[in-house]
Amino acid sequence: MGFKVLFATSLGAQIAVAPILFVSFGQISWIGPLVNVLVLWTVPAIMAGGFLLGLISLIGPIAFLARILALLLFLPLEYFVRVVSAF
Repeated sequence: MGFKVLFATSLGAQIAVAPILFVSFGQISWIGPLVNVLVLWTVPAIMAGGFLLGLISLIGPIAFLARILALLLFLPLEYFVRVVSAF
């Protein structure tokens, strides 16, 4: 996806929840859409990987694969956390 599409998606979501954010927290993050653009591409991989991790860990004979998947999932999760923490 291009930057414009990611930014438009992020901005649309931010506008949609702005009233809830303002009522709940008394403020709105203006840098939020930029941060969302930086991390949005990781969300599908993290969610799919987490789902697979849960399924694989339930199957006894191949549960060791869950550890491998968890290590692979660590990279996008670490990126996500560091970017969000930086802003």
